[in-house]
Amino acid sequence: MLTKWKLFNFKSVQKETELALAPLTIFAGPNSSGKSTWIQSILLISQTIASKVQSPAAVVLNGYLTKLGQFDDLKSYGSEANQVLIGWECEPRKPQFSSLSEESEIGLARTVSLGDMPERILGEIYFDANSSNSDKDLTQLQPRLFQYTMSCQDKDEEDINSISSLSVGLLSKPLVQKIQDLNVSPADIEAARSALECDIHLNDNALRDLREFRDFFDVDVEPVGCTFSHHFLPSNLIVRYDKVTEEASFILSILLEEGIRVPSSYIWRRRNNPTIPLRVIKLLQDWFGDTLLLSNHPDNDQASLFSELESRVVTVKDWIDGLRSLPSHHRNEFRQRLRKELSQEKLDELNQVLYESLLENRQSPYALKSQQLPRKIRTAGNYLDSFFSSSVQYLGPLRDEPKPLYPLAPTVDPSDIGLRGEYTAAVFDRYKEQRITYIPTTCFPEPKGGQPLKEEYQTRTLKTAVLDWLRYLEVAEDLRTKDMGKLGHELKVTLPGLGKEQDLMHVGVGVSQVLPILVMCLLADEDNTLIFEQPELHLHPLVQTRLADFFLSMALLGKQCIIETHSEYLINRLRFRVASDITSEPRDILAEQIKIYFAEKFEGSSRYREVTVNKYGAIVDWPQGFFDQSQREAEEILRASMAKRKQERQKRQAQLEEEADV
Repeated sequence: MLTKWKLFNFKSVQKETELALAPLTIFAGPNSSGKSTWIQSILLISQTIASKVQSPAAVVLNGYLTKLGQFDDLKSYGSEANQVLIGWECEPRKPQFSSLSEESEIGLARTVSLGDMPERILGEIYFDANSSNSDKDLTQLQPRLFQYTMSCQDKDEEDINSISSLSVGLLSKPLVQKIQDLNVSPADIEAARSALECDIHLNDNALRDLREFRDFFDVDVEPVGCTFSHHFLPSNLIVRYDKVTEEASFILSILLEEGIRVPSSYIWRRRNNPTIPLRVIKLLQDWFGDTLLLSNHPDNDQASLFSELESRVVTVKDWIDGLRSLPSHHRNEFRQRLRKELSQEKLDELNQVLYESLLENRQSPYALKSQQLPRKIRTAGNYLDSFFSSSVQYLGPLRDEPKPLYPLAPTVDPSDIGLRGEYTAAVFDRYKEQRITYIPTTCFPEPKGGQPLKEEYQTRTLKTAVLDWLRYLEVAEDLRTKDMGKLGHELKVTLPGLGKEQDLMHVGVGVSQVLPILVMCLLADEDNTLIFEQPELHLHPLVQTRLADFFLSMALLGKQCIIETHSEYLINRLRFRVASDITSEPRDILAEQIKIYFAEKFEGSSRYREVTVNKYGAIVDWPQGFFDQSQREAEEILRASMAKRKQERQKRQAQLEEEADV
């Protein structure tokens, strides 16, 4: 779930602005004040990560969720800054309820393991069109990454905050200079050239996590580049390490018999079965002579290990096989002699000879290697990939017009109702018998009763839940879909008081506006972020009012709703629910589930004021222009009425006086 969102130099948000997001977040304000800007920025990140067109380190301005034109159209007008910033904070939440059964292909597709998930994931991306690429038109449509930063916050074993972070940015020096400084083989450079075209930095915790991999033996690793899988999300690191030192440490650990406990398959498959230099073999022979025994031979009870190995190339596998073939008492004798006579001075000499032998015929001790991201960074990146590509859902302000037949859903996700709700009939028909968890409408008493909202969760079929809310909203009594094969799906409803089925072309737009909202939300998994623009369009004030209850129920189920609206009826119902929330239970009050922001323009720049609703449902600091038009109109009507009555009384009095004079 998104808990914070940050923008800078993005359309009308000229100054760096960070807003806290709640399970139910409302954006209100005048037209062109910057309400949709926040929604567009979330959709931009979502469609960039979800895009299947591989364009590493790029941002997709024009995709299936939103179309933002060129970079110059996106950047704040008149801004001197070249980069645009979008930042976020996520708190992955473990599901309490399952909207989709374990057997559902949707549930399986969206499942991300939360077992090792950080408590909080923060990300920031700066991008611009000032690329070294000569194709300026391309970078205008697909701006390039300037810097991407991600950090993971968690608790360590001592319950102390632990932060692992990664930062990727443009090269701080020419690529040619970087390649020279790396001092590695041309083959390594050629294989990793594209990944080296960026600078990368890991903090100490992330480096420690990286070095814990068993691929490295007591040697420092330096991240020098990365590859990208989904545009700006790094997939793998390119690290530089001292290959000679690493190989020497590995061979030394085997010679000291520490490698006996390492599975042999790991040794020569993962380490390519390195060769033990002959100088090292001879040095050990000088020290220990024939006391190192290989095996019992038919013609010699004690054959020398060195007599078997010194005449040929010796690999790590040969050495381990030889030691393991020894009788246990010979192996024990070797271990005791080694520990007794291998002083620190001899150990240093052995290590020096080993290093020098391995370094022979090599231009540099350093090498490059592709390496997985540190564990916590990798887990957080996988979550962001899954969250933004699958768990952010959007429904636009204009719903699909009523039709006698609705098309089949062509998308990969069979639960996707479309940006205008055009596939709602197909999705509902497919999942109408799917069991989901929802809050029934009986938990939302009307204001005249004075009763507080109840949190009661029921598991019913999707159809049951949809009908429950359709009836509560008073837009339909019954709903039926029928699969018509290649033609699509038939959708018919029964209106209150009629008792006759009709298609949506003959019942107005109320059902077609509301039904996509209900199906999309009720099918969504927990921890999803559901985005709506003007969900109240074409709806009666009563429906707008009760729609607020539905959104509130989604927030209580752990499904985040971000809504841009002009409906004072929707907001006033939320205020009522907060005021009527009387409970002694130690849980978050409804006021903490809701955040309302009022957008306004000041000298061409958008500003956002949080409209605080206290526990009594009152707005603490009522912003000027925040749904006060109706109150002003009511006051003006009252004044006009009083003035009119005064004029009528004066006119009547004048007539009476005139008649009296006559």
